Amino acid sequence: GPAGRWLDMSVVGSGAATAEPTLSSIPGRVGNAWVAASERFKLVRAPGLGLPTDVATSRDAEYVFDLRRDPEESHNLVGTRSIEVDWLRARLEAWIGSGAAP
Repeated sequence: GPAGRWLDMSVVGSGAATAEPTLSSIPGRVGNAWVAASERFKLVRAPGLGLPTDVATSRDAEYVFDLRRDPEESHNLVGTRSIEVDWLRARLEAWIGSGAAP
């Protein structure tokens, strides 16, 4: 059959993919926000933090930003299907569940 194509999947930088995302937590008024970031995407889990409401980011418990196309992080792409976003979500959940997260 015809050759397949990968869309929006590329290795950037020195030629080697980053093995693990950057994981962090941010203290908030009501609780922590948890962040997993790759070179392309940032996933933020922010349950109940009372973040400001606007058209781009409502009071969702999860935020997904495409750092290449939206460096200002103004458009929440939650619900977008992406293997990389699913990978970030899985790594973040494992980190939080392991008790290693602050």
